[in-house]
Formats: sequence, structure tokens, C-alpha cells
Amino acid sequence: MSKKILVVDDISEYAIVLQMYFPDDAEVFTATNIDEAKAVFLKTENIDLAIVDIRLNEKDTSDTSGMELLRWIKENYQSTEVVMISAYMSSEYEMEALERGAFCFIKKPLQPEIIREMLRKLGG
Repeated sequence: MSKKILVVDDISEYAIVLQMYFPDDAEVFTATNIDEAKAVFLKTENIDLAIVDIRLNEKDTSDTSGMELLRWIKENYQSTEVVMISAYMSSEYEMEALERGAFCFIKKPLQPEIIREMLRKLGG
């Protein structure tokens, strides 16, 4: 059975790059903000994996709306695994993401071997 994967990043190119590492039969959805991501969840049954950028507005250095989305996903779709990504590595962000239920935290730029290993661990 194919995996349903949602990539949430305000830089749409990341979704394109990530798709190269997903299984061929994966059904991939993309969103650039929280509202689009929530709409995908509401329209699509059983998203298996959400890959979410912490900052969904790169122009706002204080933006952490991806963390808000992580909280929402875990409250409403407990079976969805969430991987948080960010170009801004912070142990504070990483700890918070893991405490809120993220499977893992990956720093950008995304490395192919790390993406493949994460998918392997998730059974995809």
C-alpha cells in the first residue's frame, strides 16, 4: 500500500527535491503554509507522514508556525508521523519538536542519505 506524504515548506522547491527520495508509489501532497496543510488533512484520509518546516515564513525570523502545525497534527491525527526540518538548527527547536511528538528533526540542506534513512526507519 502506498504512503501518503505531505511536505509543508514555504519554499516549494524543497517539496520537489524531497519527492526524488520517496518511494515511487508514494502519494505526495504539498503545502506552503498552515492553512493549506490543514486543508490537505481535511480532504485526504490517513496522511502517513508529514514533513514540516519550522519556519513557514522565511521573512519573519521569529516565525515558528511549523511548531504550531506539529501540535495541531498530533492533537487531531495521532497516527501521522511528523518530521520537522529547518535551516536554523537550534537545540531548543529540536527538543521542543521531539517533546511535541515529532519523529525526528532534520537540518537543511536536506541530505539524501539522511532522508533515505529516515524513510527506512518509518518503514517507507
